Amino acid sequence: MSINSDPDDGAKMETASTASTPTTSTTTSTTATATTTATTTATSTPKSGTGKKDSSEPATVNAKESKTNPTLKKMKERGARVVNFLLGDSLKQQTMKQWQPLLLPLSVILFLLLSGLLLAAIGVILVATDKAQTYEAEYAENCGATPSLCNVTINVEENMDTPVFVYYKLTSFYQNHRRYALSRSETQLDGEVIDKHGDLSDCDPVISLDDRKTIEFFYKPCGLGAWSTFNDSIRMLDPNGVEVVLSSDHVAIPSDRGMFTLPDKKMPGIVTADVESEPFVVWMRTAALPTFKKLFRRIESPETLEAGTYTLIVQNNFPVLSFDGTKSIVMATTTRMGGKNPVLGWAYIGSGGASILCAFIFLLKQLLFPRKLGDEKYFDWAQSD
Repeated sequence: MSINSDPDDGAKMETASTASTPTTSTTTSTTATATTTATTTATSTPKSGTGKKDSSEPATVNAKESKTNPTLKKMKERGARVVNFLLGDSLKQQTMKQWQPLLLPLSVILFLLLSGLLLAAIGVILVATDKAQTYEAEYAENCGATPSLCNVTINVEENMDTPVFVYYKLTSFYQNHRRYALSRSETQLDGEVIDKHGDLSDCDPVISLDDRKTIEFFYKPCGLGAWSTFNDSIRMLDPNGVEVVLSSDHVAIPSDRGMFTLPDKKMPGIVTADVESEPFVVWMRTAALPTFKKLFRRIESPETLEAGTYTLIVQNNFPVLSFDGTKSIVMATTTRMGGKNPVLGWAYIGSGGASILCAFIFLLKQLLFPRKLGDEKYFDWAQSD
């Protein structure tokens, strides 16, 4: 098989090859020229267009100054400690400064002895300076279960400086019962007139007389607390038969005064208590325990109540025998430490005595059975040897 070659075709191929060679050379030359130009341009470009120094230079200078300037170095160290403390690294890594005292027998004995003497001294001072007086008379059994007028006597052993506070004390009366504490209408106690029976549902089970639905039979105020207000009335005669003035002013704490407002008196309804009186405000402050006493009256004059037998003329209205409770009248004075409270002083004396007793026990142990500090014979590995 033969292949025919045309002379003209060979000439064309040689011409194409010759023509392409200058083109490649030209491209390579152009690329080299651009690279040279870029290099020259980058080399001749100034560090800043404005001719100023590089912005990194001040940081380098400041770093050098901080190394040479001790004040700046201390400031940086303090700042680092503050940041470390705020971040909590010292707490997390347990690298905080700490004090680990070595409790030697002598130091423990001295500490217990001194603390015991201090506590005992405070207790003795509290007991010795407790000049508050308290006299109490129970009258539920004497007056009976039915409303009646009865006389109750209180024997005052020492003169009492005014002001003298007169309390009533109740037992087995659970004001803290949930149903009792919630049985009230805050809206009604704020002085708003409520004419719908359903709006007084918070007062259940004491809303109206015989649970009638008309406003004429609504209790003002409603609820178990207002319905069961302490309503005994008391008059007091001194040993000479002169009546002592009992005031109901300032028996409530200042923040509670004016807490409740009486609804419009012209509106129909059955009034159960004077909500604006301070004794009512005191009664409505729920007691935490079933045995409690609440301030009832104050005696402001004369300046001194002489010792003797005082007679209380009581209008017995508040029943307590039906639930096996009792009620009493309490006359008391106060000091800067409050009312009569010997428990606090004796608690200090007891704590101090216990500390002193422990100090003597440790002292006897140290004298009779001394132990060398850091004795290696008490270690397991020492005993095994």
